[in-house]
Amino acid sequence: MKQVELPIKFVDELVDLPETGMGYQIINVLLNSGENYDVAVANCTYIVSVKSYDGVPFDPEEIHSIKLTHERF
Repeated sequence: MKQVELPIKFVDELVDLPETGMGYQIINVLLNSGENYDVAVANCTYIVSVKSYDGVPFDPEEIHSIKLTHERF
């Protein structure tokens, strides 16, 4: 899967949060449309996996908010 970069405002938010594991965090992403996705983020910067998808099924610029969950998938 191609790594997709998060908008900088969410990178800045993740930097201050604990890791789920070595070098990654599991977050829930809420889009402006109301859709939710469980996402693995590497180094606070790159979406590397989206639960139940082979790629990233949304435009990162459409992210409304994120929430750290640590819920592995």
